[in-house]
This record gives sequence, structure tokens and C-alpha cells, in this order.
Amino acid sequence: MMPFKMRRQLLTQKTMKLLEVHEDPRSGCQLFKIHELDPFCKIDRVVYREKSQSGWFKEISPEDYFQKVRKADVGSSDCLIKR
Repeated sequence: MMPFKMRRQLLTQKTMKLLEVHEDPRSGCQLFKIHELDPFCKIDRVVYREKSQSGWFKEISPEDYFQKVRKADVGSSDCLIKR
């Protein structure tokens, strides 16, 4: 039997599920739509992040995400991952 503290840690792990990935061919940045779930902190949300060419991630607003996705999809056929 697992100790209580270890069981609690397993039950309260933060999970992230990648929902969509788009890439802007002009700028080379990638746009991510991610579902975050953290039962311990009571977080259940969808976050939008952008990865620059240099590798830095930053959280962006939903409005910025959808505006950039529209621009990125004009040059390409569709998103890389969609769930």
C-alpha cells in the first residue's frame, strides 16, 4: 500500500493535452492550444501559447491566437495537429 502523501501526489498531478498546433510559415513561430488540468489547484482551462524561433514560449490571449492562426492558415493548408 502506498503512503498517503504519495497517493495524493499521484492524484493531483497537473496534466496538459495538446489540442491544436499551427505554424506560421512566414515568421516560423508555432501556436499551441493546450488544455491544462490541475486538480490540486482547481485549474481546468484552455491556454494559448506561442513559441518563437528562438525557442521561448509565451502565453497569449485567445484573440491574438485566433488572429495569428487565421494569418498562418492563409499560407498553409491546415493546422499540424487538431484534436
